[in-house]
Amino acid sequence: MRSGYAIVADRYTYLATIPLFIASSYPLARLRSASEQRGLLTNALSAALVAATVALGALSWQLTRTWHDSEAMVDRAAAAGTLSRPTYLMELGKFHEDRRQLEEAESCFREAVQLAPNRADVANALGGYLLRRQKLGESVAWFELAVEHDPRFVPGYNNLGLALAIQGRVEEAERQFEVALQREPYFVEARLNLASLLSHQGRSIDAAEHYARVLRVDPDNRRARAGLDALGLDLDRLMRP
Repeated sequence: MRSGYAIVADRYTYLATIPLFIASSYPLARLRSASEQRGLLTNALSAALVAATVALGALSWQLTRTWHDSEAMVDRAAAAGTLSRPTYLMELGKFHEDRRQLEEAESCFREAVQLAPNRADVANALGGYLLRRQKLGESVAWFELAVEHDPRFVPGYNNLGLALAIQGRVEEAERQFEVALQREPYFVEARLNLASLLSHQGRSIDAAEHYARVLRVDPDNRRARAGLDALGLDLDRLMRP
């Protein structure tokens, strides 16, 4: 079950063991109905099954502590060596931000960029935090640094465009959204942001075309549908190829 960049989320790994338990149940049932001469073997296998169930139950209970909350999961991943220190700090920063622990959150993001000064995603994460805190000038600098580190990093262009738009620098913002879409035409957030920007400039037809393109690939996208409804244009006509 794909739920993100990972091939399989840890919480779904038990699914692969279900066929094994189904396959095991039949021979165990047959052994139970075997003659008394096989009673010793049956009892031994039953005892082994009970022991395995208890052991697996204990391991499952231990894993529930890992899945208790986001911080516990991030700590577990870091301890297992599956997260680098900068990535761990970014995730921890998001956790603190969600809890409104803003000083701790900013400290995590800034430490991450100190440890990985050339990583685009780390600079983008700090820029995003600063943008959410309305520190627009500083956020723009970090987004610019992110795309400088990696010109293919599409989220950086989108976030830079968003920060510029909030500052009223609409022409610069439009260019950043267009760059993002040139590199990744199906990057929905950038297309929606561009459509919103065009709509606020009174360029209704251009905005509607971008909303319609989103709806062609995602008919249930509420933001795109609301944007078109606000423009009052004919959706059926726009949706035609």
